[in-house]
Order: sequence, then structure tokens, then C-alpha cells
Amino acid sequence: MKKKVIIIAIVALLGIVLIANSGKEEKQSTGTSTLPTAVQVQEKSRFTILSGIEKDPQSDAYGELVVPEINIWENTGPDRGKVVGEIPHKTKVKILEEKTTDQFYYKVESPDGLTGWVSELFVTEMVEE
Repeated sequence: MKKKVIIIAIVALLGIVLIANSGKEEKQSTGTSTLPTAVQVQEKSRFTILSGIEKDPQSDAYGELVVPEINIWENTGPDRGKVVGEIPHKTKVKILEEKTTDQFYYKVESPDGLTGWVSELFVTEMVEE
């Protein structure tokens, strides 16, 4: 009788272990979380304010507005391609991507949907929302 009880207990434990492991394997194979959608945390969007104020203390124009409209480029680096548009000084833009070439660039999207690359020289504080 004791042997039957022990065997039944072992079989039951093996069944529980197999069931628990099958859920883990499914999660690993699909790469998706098994948490309910309502509990999943979304990444916050990052924003910045574009600034055309001279930041170089060695410049005679330090602290002055020197670029009232900031160029937004189709690419990064020395061969940036064409200007796809301009965004006014003090405009809040969404950061979509970051990239380093000859300097650091941000791919941004303006409130009216203009998308392109801007040099870090025209970026001020970062805000997450």
C-alpha cells in the first residue's frame, strides 16, 4: 500500500513539473510575455526642446538666438543629404532614434509630423512622458 501511495505521489509531482515547464518553454519559444496586456508596461516616449541659441562660451554670440529655424536633415554625418524641413526654436519634438557619426544626432518628429535628423548642438533638456 505504501508503495502505491509513493508511486502515485511521484507521478503527480512529475505531472505538475511537466505542466509548469511547458508554460516556460512556450514563453521562451514565442518570446512573448504571458502577463495580461493590462499589466504590461509601455516604454515612455522621450522628448526634447530644440534650441537655436549659441552654446559656445567662446563665441561672440554666446547666449543669443542665432538659428531661429533649425534644419532637419534626411541623414546624419557629413553627407547629411537634403534638408527635409525646418523646425522653429523652442519647439518640443519627439525623439525617435539616436545615432553617432561625425557627431551625435537625434531622429526627431515635430508636432506637425515632420521627421528627420538634427545635431545634438540644437537639443536642450530631455523629457520623458
